[in-house]
Amino acid sequence: MRRRSPPTTQKPLPRYEAFMLPCPFANHVKAIKWAVKQNAHIISLSLGFKSDIPEIKAAIKEAIDQSRTIIVAAAGNWGYNYPPPFPASQRGVLRVHAVDGNGKDAQVNVKVDSNNRFATLGLGIESEWQGKKVWLTGTSFATPIFSAIVANILQFAQQELGLNHFKWKTLSSFQGIQSALTYMCTDAEKFAYLAPWSRGMSKNEVADAIQESLVYGLLVIPRPRTDSLY
Repeated sequence: MRRRSPPTTQKPLPRYEAFMLPCPFANHVKAIKWAVKQNAHIISLSLGFKSDIPEIKAAIKEAIDQSRTIIVAAAGNWGYNYPPPFPASQRGVLRVHAVDGNGKDAQVNVKVDSNNRFATLGLGIESEWQGKKVWLTGTSFATPIFSAIVANILQFAQQELGLNHFKWKTLSSFQGIQSALTYMCTDAEKFAYLAPWSRGMSKNEVADAIQESLVYGLLVIPRPRTDSLY
């Protein structure tokens, strides 16, 4: 496995000018393939479609199968009457739902799959638009926050734990990071709420959670811890 520069070494995706291409989603495919070529550990996708896009699906599958890239996608903002959009619905993609700062449903999420139910802050996120403060809500905003947490976990593991090749290969895969994240989550309503700041986990506790997930977590993906949040 060719694995890669430190997880925090990130390059911004290039902007592509709009022009006519054989495939209307060619720029999406091109961006995914470019990220893989740059040895990205994580690709964060704040987008969603009501049906599969074969060209994008193939590019994501190739990224997962051949490069073991972690793909993170927004779970969708269409409400409980709808299933997750593509690409969050694709096998091997981490799906991110939106909650408030206490882990409560942001009231935008689609139907939740019990096997892919991660959530993090996605309500009232402070930003700026045309020189004015705005507050953003949605799974598309929870997704980059979630991806940044994953990047920090990978960096911590690489720099602090001295993982051998097999363990690093495992952790930096869909199932491996899913297991590690689950060890750090708390049950919040229907979600596995990822908010390390709320747990007050020490450096040693984070290290133990990662190591434990690598030893035991891949046998059975555990349920999140059930400490009270409220």
